[in-house]
Amino acid sequence: GENETTFMADGSSATFRVSFKEPLEIQQGEYYVASAKLKVLVFYFLHLDS
Repeated sequence: GENETTFMADGSSATFRVSFKEPLEIQQGEYYVASAKLKVLVFYFLHLDS
């Protein structure tokens, strides 16, 4: 099955906790895959003193 959620980050290198709407039951001896799709908006500011 799948369980999707979204979250917003502040652009820092901090670790962000992500919670799902429905809890996931983890079974011993089973394999699970967690994946993330990131949408990144990057802004560069360059200021040069003359």
